[in-house]
Amino acid sequence: MKSKDKEVQVLYEMMVLGDDEARTDLWMAGADMVEKLAGSMTSKRTILISYDDAVQEGMLAVGESLDTFDPGKGSYYTHMWHKARNAMLDANARDQNKDMSRSKTRQEVVFLASDDVDEDVDESQDVERIVLGDEVWAITEGLLTHEEMNVISLRYIEGDSYREAGYKLSMPYKTVEFMEKRALDKIRYAISV
Repeated sequence: MKSKDKEVQVLYEMMVLGDDEARTDLWMAGADMVEKLAGSMTSKRTILISYDDAVQEGMLAVGESLDTFDPGKGSYYTHMWHKARNAMLDANARDQNKDMSRSKTRQEVVFLASDDVDEDVDESQDVERIVLGDEVWAITEGLLTHEEMNVISLRYIEGDSYREAGYKLSMPYKTVEFMEKRALDKIRYAISV
């Protein structure tokens, strides 16, 4: 048995006896492996989520899997690798599904504005005003922050994914997702009042 495996075995036995510090040490023993795995999967574009998101998902999975590890069934590092890899793949799939479901929200915004769009559009009007309609655009101009306006414009006018918009705005894609939700909630509320 390798010294690293012996160390893991000792940490595991201490964790089972209730030693929280051993649990933390065992969890952190997988940090290098999770970082290398995330780097490999993001650089090879196996997953499209960011490196930081991949590491976070992997570390959470490793932490949650401590209770399911059985030393009699194999190596702790193999167990962690599978748990971390599957968590990264699952997070990537969730992210891709969110990007696909945004088209429904885009249709809602365009539908809400469709009554306001003139058939004879003045070409000097902004593209955003044409798509959203003057009334809805007027609501958004007074209601949304500059950043929220940029997010809505990139997502619904340009058709950018969360990642693309995040890259253009120099912010994490999760922030773009949050800002879009907040902006759409504001628009829906303003239109329903």
